[in-house]
Formats: sequence, C-alpha cells, structure tokens
Amino acid sequence: MLVLTRRIGEVIRVHRQIEVTVLEVRHGVVRLGWRAPSHVEIVRAELCRGSMRPASRAARRRGRSTRPPDDLGPRSQGQWR
Repeated sequence: MLVLTRRIGEVIRVHRQIEVTVLEVRHGVVRLGWRAPSHVEIVRAELCRGSMRPASRAARRRGRSTRPPDDLGPRSQGQWR
C-alpha cells in the first residue's frame, strides 16, 4: 500500500487518466474529489461487498464487468474482464 500525505487542494494522479483531489478535512473526515473518464467506474468499497446491487447485475447482463481492473494499464481502459 502506498501512503501519501496531501494538503487541501493537492492532487494525486493515477495512470494519467484519474485525478484525486483533497477537497476538505474536517473533524477527522476527508472529502476527496475524483476526476476520471466516463468509462471508469468509481465505487466506495463498502458498496462492492456482499450481494451485488441491481445496477451491477444489469451491467453484467449487458456484458460489462463492474469489477475494478487488476492494474490501470491499457488493458483496463473500458475493457474489464
């Protein structure tokens, strides 16, 4: 796990396509802003646990996986397994 220290307004860039900005830190809660291409799904981890949501089941029926890629290389750009 990579651990970074950032201040409000500072940005972390992931594989040239995803930016994470620290928006606010208040009472032990950190607000992050995510900027990514529309084909990249960003979901809170607690929503991925347990049973799949109805939207995820519908995405699988359409042939799109909702599982995040193993890496952020070219293979994962909208073509998840």
